[in-house]
Amino acid sequence: MSYILSSQYVRIEPRPAAFGPRIMAAIIDAVLIFLYIIAVTVFLYRFRFDGILNTWTITAIYLLPTIFYYPLCEYFFNGRSLGKQLLGLRVTTRDGSRPGIGAFLIRWLLLFVDAGSGFVVGILCIIFSKNSQRLGDMAAGTMVVSDRIVNNNRVNLAEYEFLTRPYTPRFATASLLTPGQAEGIRLTLSLGGADRLSRLYDLSRKVEAIVGPMPQGMDVETYLVTVWRDYQYQMM
Repeated sequence: MSYILSSQYVRIEPRPAAFGPRIMAAIIDAVLIFLYIIAVTVFLYRFRFDGILNTWTITAIYLLPTIFYYPLCEYFFNGRSLGKQLLGLRVTTRDGSRPGIGAFLIRWLLLFVDAGSGFVVGILCIIFSKNSQRLGDMAAGTMVVSDRIVNNNRVNLAEYEFLTRPYTPRFATASLLTPGQAEGIRLTLSLGGADRLSRLYDLSRKVEAIVGPMPQGMDVETYLVTVWRDYQYQMM
């Protein structure tokens, strides 16, 4: 098991999601997919599109969003399907970083293997594997974790006091940072020295490649502090 290093240098172990919440998230996702199918059916027949569109188009409208629901949601919503979002779960790599599109596709492809066994194989793997991984997670090097990984009794949250006030993140893409990258930003900001400004500019160029360009008129330190705070806010 890998660890995330908090800003107070406390090792926080990413907690594999419990079996119950994972099943509930899967049920919620299944219900949402079912509701989508019903809504499309009502829409097509209510407005007589079934007589206008050909069979292939109708099939694509039904199947593409339902088949690709998991990889698309998890890729664009930082490892979360809608069910996982409601249950506070997300897909991450074993070192706590965000998986790439390839990992999400591997998880998705092996979901059909689980489905072919009536999900018995997937359920057994989740129950008996060390990190509660199904086959897709084992192959992709991912795991499903609970977002609530911080033990408030061990971690000093004084530096997060800005979150007790109304706060609106400026950079939604700050969630694309890995825990290690966010910690690197915090450490660089905390260091002094004659070359501090140069180091901040070097770091900002790397951060911009992930988060997006520094707004015009914003100084580099404000940019990095804002990105770091936005990351912490979105990971809470």
